[in-house]
Amino acid sequence: MSKTNKLSKKQQALESLFQLYQEMSDQVKRTKTNDNKNKNKNNNKNETQNKSKTQNKNQKNKQTKQEEIRSCIVFKPTLRWEPIYKYSHLDPTLKLHGEIMDFYEAIKPTEQNQRTRDKIVREITKIVKSKWKESTIEIYGSYASGCYLPFSDIDLTVLIPSTVQSCEELVQRLGSILRSKKNQKKFKEVVVIKTAKVPIVKLKDKENEISIDISFNLKNCRKAVELTKLQIQTYPPLLPLLLLIKFFLKQHNLNEPFYGGIGSYSLMLMIVSHLQMHPCVNEFPTIANLGTLLIDFFDLYAKFNYITTGISINNNGYYFNKQIVGVFDFTQPHLPYVQDPLDSKNNTTRSSYGILECREAFASAYKSLAQHASLKPILNINNYNNNKQLEDEYKEEYYPQKRLRKNRNQLNQKF
Repeated sequence: MSKTNKLSKKQQALESLFQLYQEMSDQVKRTKTNDNKNKNKNNNKNETQNKSKTQNKNQKNKQTKQEEIRSCIVFKPTLRWEPIYKYSHLDPTLKLHGEIMDFYEAIKPTEQNQRTRDKIVREITKIVKSKWKESTIEIYGSYASGCYLPFSDIDLTVLIPSTVQSCEELVQRLGSILRSKKNQKKFKEVVVIKTAKVPIVKLKDKENEISIDISFNLKNCRKAVELTKLQIQTYPPLLPLLLLIKFFLKQHNLNEPFYGGIGSYSLMLMIVSHLQMHPCVNEFPTIANLGTLLIDFFDLYAKFNYITTGISINNNGYYFNKQIVGVFDFTQPHLPYVQDPLDSKNNTTRSSYGILECREAFASAYKSLAQHASLKPILNINNYNNNKQLEDEYKEEYYPQKRLRKNRNQLNQKF
């Protein structure tokens, strides 16, 4: 018993020594860390004070910018509505009508969109007025008419009453002003395009990533805006269909006439012509079924004969023979002809060289809508934000004529 007592006493002593060793080591570590903290505190007092002030300012600015960008510019078209389950008990056309109305409510312009775009227009007016004091800036296009998408361009024209310089010289001068150091913080990707029929300056706003097109002394801009507003009032189904089809063409990179696509003004005229001749709109203009109108639109313009037939919305809408009227172009017979109601000699789709691709896109959309009666397969909303490479490949450094020359041979063969 004496031996066991001795061993137990030794173990207790060792354990007590081990505990003391741990406590001493912990105290040493604490003292070292406290000394280091005191040294760092003295060195970093001024830095933390300055950082705290700047961080509070930056956080407020970031929050306001992020709220503006999320609400009006960065459109993340996630399916908030359930197209398969919400309207599954209805008729297929009524189901599609409900989906179109939900999509229209999600994508239509908001007050926040208007504020941010008005702010960009004010900044550009200051820059232009500093160089040309007598100038006036007019807004035209989809932004002025109120039928723009969250990622649509802002179209501006600068009217200078007494100028000796040509539009090409004015565009070049404005491009050099926008590239200066003062304006590099606000704008980016400034490109001057002299070779176009209407010389323009293309640029982007850095904060909101909105692209802007500026031209000089462009006439009849306000008349086109007033015409679109009048057509939207007379035909209630026009605005939901216009925004949806514009979004559809944007996904297929067929929404810009400079790259061979269909512009918003000519697309509006095509939809109006379709509504003028549709019996559903003539009988029930306010209760027209958007599902049937959308399916019939894709069906009509997928099978339309663009070589022989032209489109006009004058006199309640009619089609005409291009050869008889004398507007047939033998060099480019495949081009569509959509008559401008403001100028009967003007073809609004004279730059739509990619009409073959538009026909194929319309045909595939018609087939999927006829099978599924849902917007989900034709829009691919969830994959839209991941397709940024398509836009860069499609632009081809602002020289799309190379791609369009290749397509002309295919157009002449297939039509």
